[in-house]
Amino acid sequence: MAWKTMLFDWNGTLLDDFPVVYGSIEKIFRTYGVAVPSPDIYREQITSHYMESFYWRNGIPRSVTAGELNRIRREHFRTCGAAPALFDGVKELLDLLAVRGSENIIVTAEDENIMQERSIEFDLDRHFTMIIAEARAKGEAFLELKKSYGLDPAQCIYVDDNADDLAAAKRLGMTTIGVTYGYQTVRRIMSTDPDYIASSASDITRFLVNDQRLSA
Repeated sequence: MAWKTMLFDWNGTLLDDFPVVYGSIEKIFRTYGVAVPSPDIYREQITSHYMESFYWRNGIPRSVTAGELNRIRREHFRTCGAAPALFDGVKELLDLLAVRGSENIIVTAEDENIMQERSIEFDLDRHFTMIIAEARAKGEAFLELKKSYGLDPAQCIYVDDNADDLAAAKRLGMTTIGVTYGYQTVRRIMSTDPDYIASSASDITRFLVNDQRLSA
């Protein structure tokens, strides 16, 4: 396959931030006086449509907005004393993509303000031609990229730890790499039958280098 574009999710795919994020979840639920769901429940229920699939479902009032939750999250990130880092192997992966000269895009449901801070923190503009934040409907974001920027799904590889978003990419004809080291359970990732399964970021690099279907 002659691929030109790599599209990545952010949280749980490139950024190893689950402990910090789960801490913010604990703070959110305690702020509203609601029992905190376990990490296993979070991994099983979280989707890009997180208000519906997780927060409202577990007792956060429906009058509460994503913006209000993200303000709590940003405050937790500033005060928790723990800084998330890129997963092991991501730097080597990005170095390989720089050599290959691919177009690299992040498509994430993350809050735009948080993503702007992360972009500065990790110098993302050096590696990515575009960062699309607050993309809670990834399928729609992909279609917009196709319409506005001439993105050819047949020449794209999409990497994510979210089953719904992998399925959306696959429906459009993208090659998909499901990562099992991120937020969602292995069961959920496997349910989408991704073209490749990565148990580490280094696996993605190995696929691109060694698999003849991707290294052409």
